[in-house]
Amino acid sequence: MKKLLALPLLFLFCAVTLISCSDNDNRNYQYRISVLNLTNNQPISPMAVIVHSNQFNAWENGAAASVALEKLAEAGEPDDLIALADASNDVYYHAALGEQNLQAGNSILLDISFVTHKNNPLMLTIAGKLQNTNDGFAGRTMIDLQQLAFTDHNKASINLFAWDSGTEANTETEATISGPAGTGTGFDASRVGDIDKVSQHIGIIGNQGDKLALTDSVLTSSHKFDNPVARVFITRTN
Repeated sequence: MKKLLALPLLFLFCAVTLISCSDNDNRNYQYRISVLNLTNNQPISPMAVIVHSNQFNAWENGAAASVALEKLAEAGEPDDLIALADASNDVYYHAALGEQNLQAGNSILLDISFVTHKNNPLMLTIAGKLQNTNDGFAGRTMIDLQQLAFTDHNKASINLFAWDSGTEANTETEATISGPAGTGTGFDASRVGDIDKVSQHIGIIGNQGDKLALTDSVLTSSHKFDNPVARVFITRTN
């Protein structure tokens, strides 16, 4: 009888020990993220900020964009991309950065905090629409937070580049630009895609400058941009 009682007690002790060890292996991470808009006249929409393992990928160069990424790139709406992150077990943190457009030359701050196993990979994704484009966005994914060159002041910086979601032709017309320069509707599920793959953005053509100008474009030379389009400053705060 004593042997039968001892076996469950042994299992209970092991289970409690494993749970305790698991808790001890977790760590609280805290970072301050600041984003600076480097463009001349490209407001950036509220951004999706996601911290995740290396098993979550918001987009991939040369692959088709998800509907969530399409909504961000066409309409400046990060909610679906954040919801996609929320549904993944590989995501440790997700939030929208900003409630309004980040204007050219301005910056915005976000303090983030999350708990995960100390040995888990820590990857950062950040993305927001370049508002005066058809389906362009400023972003970067799979940023390895553990490999950043933090200074003595716990600071590091990375650049965000311009991407094209490939879900809408870059006509630059007033009816298809949802940003301040146009009056378009943004995301439209019935709209025919362009190249149907994510790629680096070729830039703005505009209605001025040379024989390559688009006469129907609502964009001017002021809306053109070079890479990088934004700079992210990351500070470890714990």
